[in-house]
Amino acid sequence: MQLNQQVTALESVLNHMIREFSDERQVILSECDALHEATRHEIVRLQMEVDSKTRECSRVRKLARKVLVERNEIERFFLESLDYVRQEIQLNQ
Repeated sequence: MQLNQQVTALESVLNHMIREFSDERQVILSECDALHEATRHEIVRLQMEVDSKTRECSRVRKLARKVLVERNEIERFFLESLDYVRQEIQLNQ
């Protein structure tokens, strides 16, 4: 009889421990799910930011190319103008 009581008591303790483990497992899983979801949102936000910065860099490169082309055109104009002025000075001397 006493052996049956001990078995029953041990089963009760074991069942209690299993419930506690199950509850703790659920809490941990919920925390992991929440962390996973937050991380996923952070990844999406950062990817959008990277895309935005990539587009911005592309626009800056295009503007830099345009500025460089315009600078080259202005330099060419000034050099041609300088040559023209030199030729005019030589012709007038």
